[in-house]
Amino acid sequence: MGRTRIAIGINLFFLMICVYMLIYQGQLLLSDERTLFDSAQSFVRRGDFYPTYENNVYDNLTVVGVPWNPPAHEPLPIYVVVFFTLIGSQVPEIGLIHIALLMNILLSALLVVSFYVLALCLRYRLKTALYASLLLGLATNILPYTRTLFREPLMTFLIFWCYGFALLLYRTWKEEKRLSYPLLFGLLITAILAILSKVSTVFFLPGILIILLPSLKMLESPRQSRRFFIFSGLLIVILLIAAVLITQNPLLENTRYSWARWEAYLQSILWGSVIEAVLGYQISWGRSVWLYSPILVFALWGAWRLIRQGAWRMVVAPIVIMVLMSLFYGLIHRQVWWGGWGWGPRYFTSVIPLMMLWLLPIIEARRTTLQNSLFYGFVLLSVGMQLLGLAVPLSNFYTARHLSGHALFGGRETWSAINWSWDLGAINYHLSHLNFSNYDGAWGVVANGGVVALLIIVSIALAGGTLYLLLIDSKRRNLFSVSTVACLVALCLSINFGLYALRDDPRYIGDYADVDQLIAQLNTDVEPDSALFIDQPLYTQLFMNWFKSADLAVTLDYAPGEFYGNMEAVISSDNPAEVIGQNNFEALSWSVDHYAHLWFVASASPFENDKRRPIERYLVENYFQVQEINTSARARAIEFLTVDAPQGEPEQTTDFNFDDEIRLAGYTLPLGDSFRAGEVIPVSLLWDVIETPTFDYNVSLYLADESGALVAQRDGQPQATFGRMSRWQVGEAYRDNHGLQLPVNLPEGTYSLHIVVYNWQTQERLWVIGATNEEDSDSVLLGTINIQR
Repeated sequence: MGRTRIAIGINLFFLMICVYMLIYQGQLLLSDERTLFDSAQSFVRRGDFYPTYENNVYDNLTVVGVPWNPPAHEPLPIYVVVFFTLIGSQVPEIGLIHIALLMNILLSALLVVSFYVLALCLRYRLKTALYASLLLGLATNILPYTRTLFREPLMTFLIFWCYGFALLLYRTWKEEKRLSYPLLFGLLITAILAILSKVSTVFFLPGILIILLPSLKMLESPRQSRRFFIFSGLLIVILLIAAVLITQNPLLENTRYSWARWEAYLQSILWGSVIEAVLGYQISWGRSVWLYSPILVFALWGAWRLIRQGAWRMVVAPIVIMVLMSLFYGLIHRQVWWGGWGWGPRYFTSVIPLMMLWLLPIIEARRTTLQNSLFYGFVLLSVGMQLLGLAVPLSNFYTARHLSGHALFGGRETWSAINWSWDLGAINYHLSHLNFSNYDGAWGVVANGGVVALLIIVSIALAGGTLYLLLIDSKRRNLFSVSTVACLVALCLSINFGLYALRDDPRYIGDYADVDQLIAQLNTDVEPDSALFIDQPLYTQLFMNWFKSADLAVTLDYAPGEFYGNMEAVISSDNPAEVIGQNNFEALSWSVDHYAHLWFVASASPFENDKRRPIERYLVENYFQVQEINTSARARAIEFLTVDAPQGEPEQTTDFNFDDEIRLAGYTLPLGDSFRAGEVIPVSLLWDVIETPTFDYNVSLYLADESGALVAQRDGQPQATFGRMSRWQVGEAYRDNHGLQLPVNLPEGTYSLHIVVYNWQTQERLWVIGATNEEDSDSVLLGTINIQR
């Protein structure tokens, strides 16, 4: 019988993964998800939790010493996401977001199996444990959150095991008159991990203590009484020590564990939100836990049976937790007490498995025909409620409420009118807009998605069929082993083929195939110890999913000095921080001090007359452009060597006259004249104007060996397209910075550095007067460069 239970647990796990994979969405829809993923990718890249892709989202929250925002989430969920992103970072054809979104699928499937295991440990029948587990996974609010990257599934999993350890610890103590140290250890570990997954876990601890509360009969023995007080004191001391270590940890300063943040909340309580949260979780049209998981209403009958059986702790503990959680979220999140974007009360999903334990005695007991009819009616209603939430994209509802003026994006608005109104609520909206053609599952939007869905359905049939056979005939183990292996193979094929099919996910690429191509090239060309900056949030999601190189990846904010089509004025100033934006200035300034190479992704072309490109110009004027990769005019990536460009007079003065139009007044080699193969030579030129040129000439900087053969070259307009010579004014000096990339296999020796000015249309060079001090030429010899190995 033990082997049968294990086989059922394994196939139950496979079945739930298959079901959740079938409704897999593959997108990050909310800032909470993006920030969690962002912190995880930062840890993979650099070993810290700063959400740099979200650098443009928050202002004035930077940590002392770095220009990034502090981590917005607790550490444990970040570490779990890191596990998935590490895998994705090693496989070029798998999107980082796509694989990260498997996290809650696996955690929710593990939760369902954990519920099954605990039900068996509580001595319920095998069928009871299995049926209740299936209802938890398919008929409650657990289901829709498998599609997200929220922290709630991890918190729910850990809290459930903490609760389960408490139940088993109490039973062992009551029945065997002993304290089980393995169970106690499991309780403490899961409690601490749960707190590290989400700080609101602390409000579950009173419920855990209620479970552990001994009866008076158990304390009649002096020995048992002494053990109880020792155990209680030990538990409280350990939890207090853990709380102090967490809240006083300097690494967690300015995070959700900071005591200063809690003090700020307590000093500005909005009692209206607190009261609304307590009532809203119970009876509101928009967020009632009973309304979005109707099977819990039927479970109240089971709660009554548990009380009559003397198991009142299993009823009182979840109720106490519900009250405390309602108060907490009303206090902390105020007008958004229910959790914001989501189907039903997102913040209450962690309580649902504890309440579903009330259902066990109802499934176990014999029921009348009427009771069965009510039971199956609630089951169908509850499953239907979850399917309703999947049938219409949640974004449609929130967009509709925004457009109707009832809720605005980007703030902490009061949603009371929506949460307490049937007409404005999500359920009514989904019912009135039911259209399965709008279903937002991943397999309906990608090529070969139908094949992936078919594989998943086959896996569901194999796992479900195996479970059915195990229930009616547990003796044919060979058949069960074969079907289980077949299910595992089909499931692995589904996941791998599905992730591969998502390589062309149009929701990420859409009309930006050129950006996708640019990212693919950057993954090859960008060195890991580089920093990459995206000039605006337009391309962020594409980079988050597919960019796997560079040590630092940052989204910059909109620059005040740029015209985006919706700005009243464009700032002009001599202060670069005002033109490019203070946050951008701080981010770039910090990065050039920590990285030798910086890549800038520009979404505007040099040939767009209404674009000023202030950030790109700032980089061109202060550092050395090495190369540019572009797959279109709006998909450009520019590499800079982060050596400070010299100011003032050049180190080497010259007097090279180019066709009586421009003059090279001098040049500077900031890093000297000795380099290693593969390095970049920064060259800063200083031009002045004899007579304004009638053409926008190009400048070519090249390195030649002793035989005159070219070994490295850099061509382009001066000042990296900002220095159009036809706009230069007589009497003005123009600094022009270039970074000349050396080949990695360049032999040791002495090489000559030359400069040429030419017509890029005809390739005709400007003649230089005084090029060698002996005769005229069309090339200038600046000096020699020594290459060492």
